[in-house]
Amino acid sequence: MARPMPTVVWIGCGLVALGVLLGMLFVALGVGSMRSTLDGYQRLSLVSGGGVIRVERPGVYHVFHEAPGVYRGRSALAGTRALLLGPGGSKVELRPGGGGAYALGGREGREVATFQAPTTGLYRLAVDTSRPVPGELAVTDGGLTGPLMLVMTGVFGGLLTLGAGVATVIAGMRRRLSR
Repeated sequence: MARPMPTVVWIGCGLVALGVLLGMLFVALGVGSMRSTLDGYQRLSLVSGGGVIRVERPGVYHVFHEAPGVYRGRSALAGTRALLLGPGGSKVELRPGGGGAYALGGREGREVATFQAPTTGLYRLAVDTSRPVPGELAVTDGGLTGPLMLVMTGVFGGLLTLGAGVATVIAGMRRRLSR
């Protein structure tokens, strides 16, 4: 007559299922959040030579060049002159970007500049358009850290829970076989 499975094996199976489900859930939420975060970036036309950036809170802002191919390669903006003016018309320093990149939801971007916005208001970014550059500029005061944390929590948390479930199942099966 077959012996019933020990409770510990059922708990392990539950942990395996929980690890898979929670991992998939957090990864899906993170990817969805990344897409909505990217869609929320302010966008300026490179064809028209820039535009106005609305700064709602002081801080560091990141400027990305969005165009096909910039994720894998270099931005065509290298060497392009740009000028950023603050709300009072004073010049704001544009510093080279850290080179971060993204490719998600049909968007590809590479960080080309950062700037410190000391006050709220409208900032005017002018880009030299004497040499045509494809794409547009995407500006954000945040990044993808929050959505990336959801994805990483899903991957690592899911794997950890899955591993704990497998270990529990193995321990339960050993216990069953040893009786």
